Amino acid sequence: MFSKFLDIDMDFFLNKIAWGRQASDGRLDEDIYIPWKEPDFRTFLKDKCNLRKELKIKGRVVKDHVEAFDFWEELIDDGQIEAPFQVTHIDAHTDLQTGYPNTAMLYLLGELLHIPLNRRLNELNKEQMNSANYLAYAIACGFFSNVEMVLHPDYENENLPTIFFSNCDVNSSFLEMKAYDKTQVRYGTPKETIKFDNKIPFKIVTDTKHYNAKGQYDYVLFCQSPEYTPQSADFTLEVIKEYIIEI
Repeated sequence: MFSKFLDIDMDFFLNKIAWGRQASDGRLDEDIYIPWKEPDFRTFLKDKCNLRKELKIKGRVVKDHVEAFDFWEELIDDGQIEAPFQVTHIDAHTDLQTGYPNTAMLYLLGELLHIPLNRRLNELNKEQMNSANYLAYAIACGFFSNVEMVLHPDYENENLPTIFFSNCDVNSSFLEMKAYDKTQVRYGTPKETIKFDNKIPFKIVTDTKHYNAKGQYDYVLFCQSPEYTPQSADFTLEVIKEYIIEI
């Protein structure tokens, strides 16, 4: 039985999506980026995510979303969770954006994916990992048995990196990491696939009425992402703590 992990970013609960932000940019303008009302946020946690204050699950509240990878690695190392596990990623962004071509993509496709799966986490170079791409690294390390993304209604599917999908088709319903010749990746023309990872079932939802958790999650992470959220949304940090046992 696979464990189930709920990975949430505060920026999902805003009226619109911010793009291309840096930590130095500070918080969003709360007159433009407006968070959900607290009752609506609580209803989502209860009715959509099946979170219960009387049945708290283990979890963590973090500042930057890249910390999710460290949390997963910690749980795996401590034997609290076994990979692969199911993940539901609720966010305004996919967190798969390695860019193309850049050093993160070059590393993933040209180096990491050439290493046998059972060695990748131990040999992982995190130098280019960040909050925009940590999920791609987690997939490449074999963390997940199933990936469900619940994205902001304004998200555009064409921003998904096609190269991470089976047949390079985002509508294939499967993620499939592939290793390529490093030179081909460097010049942006990977053609000959050297190695395929196993396919991972993938589902994307951009209408919350089509998302309803089946059963209970085992763990939850909630991220603030300060450069992508206004201070007026920080009430969610305290609310989520009512539903978790912080570890």
